Amino acid sequence: MNYKIGEKVTFMSEAGYAIIQSFKDANTVVIQDETGFNRDYPISELVKIQSENYAGGGYADKDNIEYEAEIKHTIKEQRLDFDTTDKQQIWEIDLHMHEIVDDESGFDGGAKLRKQVREFKAFYKKARKHHIRKIVAIHGVGEGILKNEIRTYLDTQEFLEYYDADYREYGKGATAVELQYK
Repeated sequence: MNYKIGEKVTFMSEAGYAIIQSFKDANTVVIQDETGFNRDYPISELVKIQSENYAGGGYADKDNIEYEAEIKHTIKEQRLDFDTTDKQQIWEIDLHMHEIVDDESGFDGGAKLRKQVREFKAFYKKARKHHIRKIVAIHGVGEGILKNEIRTYLDTQEFLEYYDADYREYGKGATAVELQYK
């Protein structure tokens, strides 16, 4: 990805944002983080902030309303039952890229992360709309970046509790969210 001096970026592995100050070499830039400190940072770990709708969650995000209108198969129908009479329903979403898109070859690491987080947000909002009491996000283990992004987003929401999903059923790579309603 091409970056320019003065561009606002965020990080794949931590929360916050920064401004690109200079280029150290082909793989490293000097950034000024939100606290005003300059530091070297690997280019491969940065993501451009495309919108000022950024909420500080560690990734750049389009306007969610626009994005939700574009989603074609965010929530796979075979995994969900939209009968809202059963308030004990558990909805699951598998956020592995091969479950979200047919061809992931056009996505770099940052684009994959943004897509996965958008998919989770749309799924979460749909679950809220249908008054689902529990959702499970299968994010995998990996380096924990997607897990952290999901949990950072959940920290901004009200009336919920999240925790590691049942190890016997999901292994170490899933987060369970219990939703509460007034």
